[in-house]
Amino acid sequence: MSRQIKFRDYECVDKIMRYFDLDSYDRQEHDCFGNIMQFTGLTDKNGKEIYEGDILSFENYPNETIIFQCGAFGYNSTYSFVPLSETNLSIAEVISNIHENK
Repeated sequence: MSRQIKFRDYECVDKIMRYFDLDSYDRQEHDCFGNIMQFTGLTDKNGKEIYEGDILSFENYPNETIIFQCGAFGYNSTYSFVPLSETNLSIAEVISNIHENK
C-alpha cells in the first residue's frame, strides 16, 4: 500500500498554513521557505490528517509533537521514540501544531 505524498508549509508572513503535493508546489507562492512539513499518511481518531510538527493529545500523554526520526514518523514519550506505525491512533487527536501554537 502506498501513501499519498503531501506537504504543508506555514507561511510566517501571512500566518497561514498552505497544503500542497509535489505536483502543485510553486515556491514563488511561499513567503518563508523552510517550514515544510510532510504528511505521515495517517489520521487521528477524528479522521484528521497527521503531519510532521502536529501536536497530538493521547488519553495518557497530552501534547506529543510529531517528528521524523530514524526514518520514521513518531514522537518522544518519556524520552523514548515511539513510531506512529506502532501507535494506537484511535485514542489520538491532533490539537495543534508547532507553528501556530508554540
